[in-house]
Amino acid sequence: MSSSLLDGLLDPKYFVPELKGTTASEAIWEIVQLMHEGGELRQAKPFFEALMEREKKSPTVDDNGVTIAEGISGNESVVLSAGPFLNPGQKVSPKRQAAH
Repeated sequence: MSSSLLDGLLDPKYFVPELKGTTASEAIWEIVQLMHEGGELRQAKPFFEALMEREKKSPTVDDNGVTIAEGISGNESVVLSAGPFLNPGQKVSPKRQAAH
């Protein structure tokens, strides 16, 4: 993917915090439609169909949420909460918690 295409897809107009779709395929279709309406895709349906074929082989979205399938090792830490702001010189003392 070229840098300019990636920059275009990272445009805030494609960030939808609350999709209307209630299933994974509905959410994917909604995003594909936004890309089509934004001029990033010539035809929405063939692109959607190709995405759904890929989803059969390696799902990235299911009805419970988004799966990050690549680019992580499984040993990452996630910040659960981050209290108040720190003053200069103060340090954070993270407390580890098992994943749920």
